[in-house]
Amino acid sequence: MTVFKKAVRRKRSPWPTVLAVVATVSWASVLFAWTRSFILSNNRSTTQERQFIRHDQMVTKAVTKEVLPPPQQIDLFPDDLAHEGFQRTLKSCLPYENPKCKTYVSQEYGKERIAVLRPPGSLGHLFQMFVQEVVRLHGNKYTNIEIVPTSHVPPYGYGKTHGYTRMIRLVTMPLVLSATDIVLDQVTHGDKSFQSIRYQDIKEALRQTVRWHCRLSAVAAHTSMMTITLEDLIDNPWEEEYKLQLFLGFTDKTHKLQDHLLEENHIEEDELEGSMEQIVDKASKLLTRIAQTEQIKLADINSVIDRELAITKNLTAWPCLSLWDVGEKESTAKITEVSKTTAKNLSPNCDDEFATCWVERDKCEAIGDAVCAKKKKR
Repeated sequence: MTVFKKAVRRKRSPWPTVLAVVATVSWASVLFAWTRSFILSNNRSTTQERQFIRHDQMVTKAVTKEVLPPPQQIDLFPDDLAHEGFQRTLKSCLPYENPKCKTYVSQEYGKERIAVLRPPGSLGHLFQMFVQEVVRLHGNKYTNIEIVPTSHVPPYGYGKTHGYTRMIRLVTMPLVLSATDIVLDQVTHGDKSFQSIRYQDIKEALRQTVRWHCRLSAVAAHTSMMTITLEDLIDNPWEEEYKLQLFLGFTDKTHKLQDHLLEENHIEEDELEGSMEQIVDKASKLLTRIAQTEQIKLADINSVIDRELAITKNLTAWPCLSLWDVGEKESTAKITEVSKTTAKNLSPNCDDEFATCWVERDKCEAIGDAVCAKKKKR
């Protein structure tokens, strides 16, 4: 599916106004409308010069339509704003702002390896395509770079250890959307069915999502890394496009954002929004079914994230918790098969020819050993 294409710049104000959304909806509609408004907020305009005013009117009509709540309504409204501790861990390391942000290039290979770090799932794939399109539009003369999309966390260490020059990381909020999209990837590209997914799969994916970002923020302490939130990507893709050019070295700060907005070639944001809404709709349907069949409440979801932050002191403890040890502590239940596949996809890839796993934790994660007893020979 081609999501992005060449967009011809139409005259418009670069400073959007806020779309006010007032709705009385069922719990499922609240989840969908809040997630969409969380991401699409600040991206509306009242002028006729806006390129996508017809789309905005359609969205406004859809979310303001009154829907009577069903009996025994279940509120699954995710409240990521309560988890400020997690948001504070989302680090970036920009070399044009901090000279300590390293940009390692292998002398033998001779190319800059740019990691696009995104979890498995449709959102990650959309983000990957966004980065690749920015490179196509603005970096075609830079033949010494290689884009490396991956869901694997880099091994602990510096550039020679993980083999990347720069890293671009996607953060999806609310976290429950990110976790649901990860799980749905095994329905889309794996052997799982939509009806087979359970709340346990979502909970364990939530823990894995938090721990995945913990690992990436640790690497951002010394390696050049740009963190892009899904909210910012959808809210103003052309501004993120400009920031990404700065990060990749396609331009410098003498080229201002205002100049960039007047250029002809840009990401096609209408298609970006449309694809995003389809993904959110699918995730919302899965959560609706799970909430109805397993009687899930808001507190159940929030407690998973709260516990992660509490036992790690807002993810400051080192090393980060294992991606494999995500089952319920109060029970003897092992992690689900869905979570095992996710852990394998998120763990360091110690077989990568450009990487070296020298920290014991990385060696353990690569083979699915959550206990990681040092006495074991590897």
